[in-house]
Amino acid sequence: MMRTFFAILLVTAGAALQAALPVFAWLGGIRPEVLPALVAYFALSLKRPAAVVALAALAGLMHDSLSAAPFGVTVATFGAAAQVLWWLRDWLERGLPWVQLVAGAFVSLVTGIVALTLIGVTAVAVVKLVWLALLNAVVAVVVFFALDYGRMQMGWDA
Repeated sequence: MMRTFFAILLVTAGAALQAALPVFAWLGGIRPEVLPALVAYFALSLKRPAAVVALAALAGLMHDSLSAAPFGVTVATFGAAAQVLWWLRDWLERGLPWVQLVAGAFVSLVTGIVALTLIGVTAVAVVKLVWLALLNAVVAVVVFFALDYGRMQMGWDA
C-alpha cells in the first residue's frame, strides 16, 4: 500500500519537475522529460504488469495534461511502451547504464513517433524527436540512479 502511494507521489512529482525544467532553445526548443524515464523505470523494476501499465497510464495522463498534444495519446503510448519493456525485462540487465539509456530513449521515441503521425512529419520535427530521445535517455540514467539509491536507503527490494 505504501509503495503504491510513493509511486503515485513519484509520478506527480515527476510531472511537476518536468513542467519546471527549462526549455533548451539551442536544441530547437525542447525540454527534458522525466515521465518517460519513470515509465521505463517502473517497467524494468516492478514485478506485476498491471501495476506497470497503471503507473504508465497515470504518467501518460500527467504528461497529456501538461502538453498541447491530444488528450489520451500519451496514455496509450506510455502503456504500450511500458508493456513491451516489461516483457523484455527478464532478458535485460536493468542495472547497466546502456539498458537504461535505451529504455528511456525507447519510451520517448514511441511517444514521439505516435505524436508525429498525428500532427504530421516534417524534417524539423524528426530532428527534435531525435534530440529529445537522446536527452531523455540521459535523464533516464539519472532517474534510475536516484530511484535505486532511494530504494536502497528505504530498504525496499523490487
